[in-house]
Amino acid sequence: MENIIDWESLSWVEYSSGIEVLYLAKFFRQNKKTHASIVKHALDEYRHGTHYRNLAKKYTSINKISTNINLMETGGLKNTYFPINKNELVKICNYLKVGEQRAWESNKLLIELVKEKEIIKILNAIQNDERNHESGLDRYLNRYPIQTKLHYMYQKIRFKMIDLLNSKLIKKIKNLTDGKLIVWVMNSFPENSAVLKDNDACIADLCNNKTRLV
Repeated sequence: MENIIDWESLSWVEYSSGIEVLYLAKFFRQNKKTHASIVKHALDEYRHGTHYRNLAKKYTSINKISTNINLMETGGLKNTYFPINKNELVKICNYLKVGEQRAWESNKLLIELVKEKEIIKILNAIQNDERNHESGLDRYLNRYPIQTKLHYMYQKIRFKMIDLLNSKLIKKIKNLTDGKLIVWVMNSFPENSAVLKDNDACIADLCNNKTRLV
């Protein structure tokens, strides 16, 4: 079963999520505790992506497709709201919350399918992270109960519609060379990320275990 699962696609979904969450972090730099928690969330997503990529190398293969296409098409950034403005935070956090719930459900199915104990251990650790991420988003969203209820319902429906469109056997090839989106994606990718540079001090503290997280 491990040889059938598309581990590489899962890795790009996690990397794309990490980019979105890292961008979100910049809106909370005034609150060091919250900012550190969001940056840790982003780093968790990158780590998940690396786990899945390593499993792809071991059990299947890595496709030689450009990073841009993988992030936008396979990873789902073609459907992203980012980059965002400060007045969109409730909407974005609900979007991310539904994404975390979907990741948890997907991971639950993987745990039921795979046989190797080491993989199950990795997936269980990822499950724990996903629940913590959703709890972190809820701590912010609980301040806006009415807006959150509306945005949450909308995001659930939106993801269902995306699933429906992606399930069609014949899909039109979308133009993936939109200049602004390509530039944003490449500037957001970890190796040369402008957002990451804005958060470098926080990340350094996290790596050195100096920042207290919640």
